[in-house]
Formats: sequence, structure tokens, C-alpha cells
Amino acid sequence: MKNKFIKTKINDKERGAALIIALMVAVSLSMLIISTLEMVTSGIYITSNHKKYLRSLYMADAGVEDSIKQLRADPNWSTGFSNKSFESGSYTVSIDNSSSPLITITSTGTVDNNSVTIECQVEIIDVEGLEYLAKVIYWKEI
Repeated sequence: MKNKFIKTKINDKERGAALIIALMVAVSLSMLIISTLEMVTSGIYITSNHKKYLRSLYMADAGVEDSIKQLRADPNWSTGFSNKSFESGSYTVSIDNSSSPLITITSTGTVDNNSVTIECQVEIIDVEGLEYLAKVIYWKEI
């Protein structure tokens, strides 16, 4: 009966080469996995910051819209708002009526210690028989 296994002679110089190759492959895969995890983690961090920024921007915009609503009811309104709560954040609004009929609204929205400030200039127009109209001249983030 013949032996089912074929014996091959291994050269002394080749001994351990498979182990070294296996270690190199393992190290390469580990480096690939670590770099992929780093990219995913930084992507999550960037997305979280962008979400906070957008929520703060929308909060500041809510302050501008609330101010325009007040100005349409009373064009002489100039008290603004201080840390007015709205959903999960707040906004602070200041009104500058010094260059009438143009009114400058500065609103700062804050959500999770993130703040965004926007400035809006509106013109209040008196339309007989209707509520005052507000014409937005410009809206910008500052």
C-alpha cells in the first residue's frame, strides 16, 4: 500500500516564510480596518456638528420670522426677544429701527451650546385695510 501523502523536502531558507507572509497580511488588514474605523468615526463627528449648526441656523431663522410677525402687527415694536425658548433651543433677537422705514433684525439661535447669528433687513409697508406687509431686503449669516 502506497502512502497517500506526498512528502516534499523543505529547504532551510524557506522555513517560516509562510508565517512571515501571514503576519504581513494580518498587519495590512489591521491597518485597513483601523483606517476605515477612523474615517467612519470622523464622518459621524462631522455629521453631528453639521446637524447642530443647521438646528442653530433654523432657530435663528425662527427668531427672524417671529420678529417679522411682531413688526407686521406693530411697526414700532422694538423690544426684541431675549433667550426665547422654542422646541430644543432658544433665540435672542435685537431690533434696530434707526433707519426707518428699513428695520434691521439680528437673531442668534442657540441649540446645544452651538450658536448661529443671522441679520435680516426688512421694510414695513402700510397697506390700507390690511395688516402691515414686510418686504425682506436682505438675509445673511454673520
